[in-house]
Amino acid sequence: MICGDGGDLKCPANSNQDNGLEVYGRFLETVAEFRHLESLPVSIKFIINAETFLRNEAKWHKTCHLKFAPSKLLRLQKRKQSLEPGSTATEEIKATADI
Repeated sequence: MICGDGGDLKCPANSNQDNGLEVYGRFLETVAEFRHLESLPVSIKFIINAETFLRNEAKWHKTCHLKFAPSKLLRLQKRKQSLEPGSTATEEIKATADI
């Protein structure tokens, strides 16, 4: 289990619609990106690979999984990029403030 919350759990390894290994792999890639940006939405104490998730039939709640949605990662990356010195977004904000 990814989190410690109660409720219904989803197991990609048991899904007929998804390739469990691919789902776990994408999830772990997203977790790694959040970790790299030092912005994990929740504390994650594991460093593991997709094969181990598949073998152990790792499960998660839909709401917990959504915290790591690629759209949230993209939004975070854009926000962090706009805060970097010299970025065009920062320059545009400064130019607007000077008007």
